[in-house]
Amino acid sequence: MSAPKDKDKKKADEEAKNEAAYEAAMKKAETAMKAKKYAEAMKAYGEALKIKRPSLSEGRHGGPSDDGGTGSRERKESGSPGGEPRVGST
Repeated sequence: MSAPKDKDKKKADEEAKNEAAYEAAMKKAETAMKAKKYAEAMKAYGEALKIKRPSLSEGRHGGPSDDGGTGSRERKESGSPGGEPRVGST
């Protein structure tokens, strides 16, 4: 019965591949940050996030999210941008 062993090996190989890709993306991001290339750094950090936590990255990049699929969240109607009532306003 080598099927379970093959399955475990494939899983281990996939995890090793993902870890190497994650490390490469993080190194690329750190290099970009040091060079003050912030857009490149953000992209590389995003790639790393997709590798480590695919479910987290989906909500910000067109996947399932709690905004009803509109891509933006509605702010609460109130006097301040954060949805909190203004203090001392008349």
